[in-house]
Amino acid sequence: MTVHFDDLLAEVRHSNTEVLWRGTFREYYERVKQDPSIVQNAHQRLYNAITRHGIEEVDTSSDKRLFRIYGGRARKILRYNFFEPEFYGLDLAIMRIMEFLKAAASGGEESRQILYFVGPVGSGKTSLLDHMKLALEMAPPFYALEGCPVHEEPLHLVPKDLRRRWSDVLGVAASNYQGHLCPVCKQRLRDEFHGEFADYPVIQRRFSGDEGVGIGILPPSDENSMDVSLLIGRENLGLIGKYPENDARVLEFDGALNRGNRGIVDLYELNKNPVPLLLPLLSATQEKRYRAPGQHPMIYFDGVLVAHSNETEFERFKTDKRNEALVDRMVPIKFRYSRQVSDIRRILEKVVVRDASFTATDGTPAHLAPGTLDVCALFTELTILHDSNKVDLLTKVKLYDGQDVAEQSATEKPVDIRELFEEAGSKEGLDGFSTRFATKAMGAALARTPDCRCVTPVQVMEVLSEFIHDYDLPPEQREHLDDTVLKGIVRRWYLREVLREHIAMGFIHAYEESAEQMWQEYLEHVLAYNMREQVRDAKTHELEEPSEDLMSAMERPIGIRNKAQADEFRSQIASFVARRRQHGQTISFKEHERIREAVKRRLFSSVSDYTRVISRGAIKTADDQERYDRMVETMVHDHGYCPVCVDVVLRFAHNHNLFQE
Repeated sequence: MTVHFDDLLAEVRHSNTEVLWRGTFREYYERVKQDPSIVQNAHQRLYNAITRHGIEEVDTSSDKRLFRIYGGRARKILRYNFFEPEFYGLDLAIMRIMEFLKAAASGGEESRQILYFVGPVGSGKTSLLDHMKLALEMAPPFYALEGCPVHEEPLHLVPKDLRRRWSDVLGVAASNYQGHLCPVCKQRLRDEFHGEFADYPVIQRRFSGDEGVGIGILPPSDENSMDVSLLIGRENLGLIGKYPENDARVLEFDGALNRGNRGIVDLYELNKNPVPLLLPLLSATQEKRYRAPGQHPMIYFDGVLVAHSNETEFERFKTDKRNEALVDRMVPIKFRYSRQVSDIRRILEKVVVRDASFTATDGTPAHLAPGTLDVCALFTELTILHDSNKVDLLTKVKLYDGQDVAEQSATEKPVDIRELFEEAGSKEGLDGFSTRFATKAMGAALARTPDCRCVTPVQVMEVLSEFIHDYDLPPEQREHLDDTVLKGIVRRWYLREVLREHIAMGFIHAYEESAEQMWQEYLEHVLAYNMREQVRDAKTHELEEPSEDLMSAMERPIGIRNKAQADEFRSQIASFVARRRQHGQTISFKEHERIREAVKRRLFSSVSDYTRVISRGAIKTADDQERYDRMVETMVHDHGYCPVCVDVVLRFAHNHNLFQE
């Protein structure tokens, strides 16, 4: 289908056809009477802009994984749908932010304080704040006085001594429209409308970061570039001689507090700004007003002030005695790197797959081999967590992620995750590598491949090793990260728990007849064992007792060590078979997870030369080639490999003698 320029132009025009309401204050009054909720303070508006997308209450006691993550404590977690598709591992930080907004919306002391995001680089502080701005931009339009440079609430036209009466009539709390007219609107009301505000024009406006409507940003500055106008605006020197003294028309309201009125002000890297520049924030918080440029009167401020920086800079800012008054007006929200590896993986997937959209040189999406994101996530998590005296680091990762590690082996002693939290202390999650480190490694690995077609865990681990040595680290830390973490824990985990499983399923497919024969033989002996019957030998046709050696050879590899465990497992197999027969279903080893694992391990031990199946270079016969092709087909179709990466990982497995254990 051919799309013409005029068609695209028509779509642009259609998207820009929104007509916002315009009327008089009298008409606005009638609208407020019909719907008092349109009058909101800034904290209410932001809170509602987020919660309008829905809230989900999660009880950790009803979620086995969450129950473990939160240390076996039952608690209720509120998840806000607006943040869910974008942020992972920040549930508690987001809950604290929303509690702050809710308290501030109701007029609590929080409404006169600065929300301060503190955490390591790459922990989501700036991204979360940008998403809060987006909530406002997506919110319904708000009402403001036409021509007002600070977009103020139209009810500011009502004299303060009459507001209680107006509030009773309109059903609006007076606290929702505190404040007074800005100098520009006050002068216009006097000169143009002669104090009669009934016909003062009111308009609808949409929040916009690009246009500075309800969203302001204070960039960091130094002593040389310091200018308080970045916060409060300035006087236009070219107009001072044109208008009378103290005429409001000489004011340029382009400061962060001006633009962010009615919405949100982003105090970007607040503590990098000189102290004198920050003085207007003292009155903007405690008194909710700030000094206008020149000799003009104070300006009322109704906005959410949000600052953000890393913890080192925040601590330095706190220790400066000159900042005591401002620090007292701050509510710090701690951000940490996620301590759940599954959340780290989701972050990487969002950044690499959805946001970055890695592409090959021909413009088609690049392929990420299975396990690539998992390897990067595990490496990142291992740099974040502190060593433990109770468990090894990989086990700690699994416990923090809510995995049921204790049940994986009958010999392991269960570990209370709360003990691990206490042992790690409050600093865990505040250092280590951010996900950006792994993201850059994936990008570099992709760039080194022919045509940027595919990136594998093998290539990413090579790049990560190079990055570690290029990074400014103490020699002992560099050696620990490269040798112990990356080439030790991560590579061993990838080989045994990811690559081995994928190759194994292809391996079973290549030897499917042998695998099925093992299963049927085992099943015959198990069913006879449970029924206290004998089995008939396939060669001699003589009846004999079920072979304990045959059954044990299948069961030992999956942790069944004694008679009690064996009896219980064999009883489960009999029940499994009975249920499937009752429903007319096939009885395959592939349908039972533990049997599938048992068959896989038994098959490995019975094939004398596995390299002739997993290594293209070791193929000697047509049967070998056929098995190799069937294994590759399974890995491509069932596990998401491509012809490029499947060859890379199979050579990697062969070089590391994956199945010789």
